[in-house]
Amino acid sequence: MKHFYKIAIGLSLVLTSCGDSFLDVDPETEIFDNNFYRTVADAEMALIGCYDGYQRTSSNGNQAFYVTSEVLSDNTFGGTGHTDGRGYQLLDRFDKSESPSWTDYYAGIFRCNTLLSKLNGTTFEEGTTTRARIEGETKFLRAIMYFDLVRLFERVPLLTAPTSANVPQAAAVDTYKLIVEDLK
Repeated sequence: MKHFYKIAIGLSLVLTSCGDSFLDVDPETEIFDNNFYRTVADAEMALIGCYDGYQRTSSNGNQAFYVTSEVLSDNTFGGTGHTDGRGYQLLDRFDKSESPSWTDYYAGIFRCNTLLSKLNGTTFEEGTTTRARIEGETKFLRAIMYFDLVRLFERVPLLTAPTSANVPQAAAVDTYKLIVEDLK
């Protein structure tokens, strides 16, 4: 009988002590869009992510523009050998659809577009140039990634806001216009 009362008391505590809002808590150790991009430190961290996005265009095992231009020039003997990976099969077969580097560039561009879209919600100290510097560096990174893409593929989707939508390819002229605007 003693066990029955202990179980009944424990069960009543479990059933009555938790309300509907028990599981609705703000995360304190995770970074999400709703709790990030608020401070200068957040914006700086996001900018580092943009730089990381750019460096991944060549360090992920895929070819970036400068690697491609070296392999296709007289500076190298052939491609990368008979064991060419998918990224270098683009160069062997002159088939743009073989290149996985496209996704690396757009991952970096997505990071830049996200940071640029969130800057208005970030609190910057008045009288400092921190916001202008972060915005300028972010636009520069987006411009250089688009510059590489337009030289590699000519017609590319032109994204100026974070999106996962399937955007049609833009004319190279439009891409160059965005690059010039970003660099101003």
